[in-house]
Amino acid sequence: MVDVLADSVGDPERFVHPIFQLRPGEDSGSDTLGLYRYQAEVAAQACLAMLTENVIDYVVCEWHEDFVIAFTNGEVELVSVKHSSRTQWTLADLCKDGGIAHLFDRWTACGRADNVRLRLTTNAPLSPAKDNASTLARMCGPDPELTTGRDAMAKSLSQHLLKVRWKQPYELVTGS
Repeated sequence: MVDVLADSVGDPERFVHPIFQLRPGEDSGSDTLGLYRYQAEVAAQACLAMLTENVIDYVVCEWHEDFVIAFTNGEVELVSVKHSSRTQWTLADLCKDGGIAHLFDRWTACGRADNVRLRLTTNAPLSPAKDNASTLARMCGPDPELTTGRDAMAKSLSQHLLKVRWKQPYELVTGS
């Protein structure tokens, strides 16, 4: 047994536990932590905004989505954070794997309330192809950058969401 403290007394730079000199057999936890780190960074931005913006009441992590922002006016925003190393998200990918269908499901579970907003945040680029993911992003938010073609985008988005739903149907809920 090595007494690390006794060996490093008087020399704080020498304090290295022997376990850190042995490489782990596998380290998938680091990769997973990297995914959650991005999520924590996005949630931290909302928490820090509470210091300067008196419209945010509180932030709750891992409730319905990755986190929920509760506003002082009674509105809430369900936020899904998608860390991705993909080259870009297409509209179809955003619906299926990117969380849009899941966000829609969470909003439905909340009774489709008018005071519930949805937000998807990702670190991956959005497809710049015509009428694709970047177009949708430009149409979203309180002050959309792009307003022409909304009906076509709504139709395309609906079709993608329906495709996801056909492959992953809702659980049937029966009353007793």
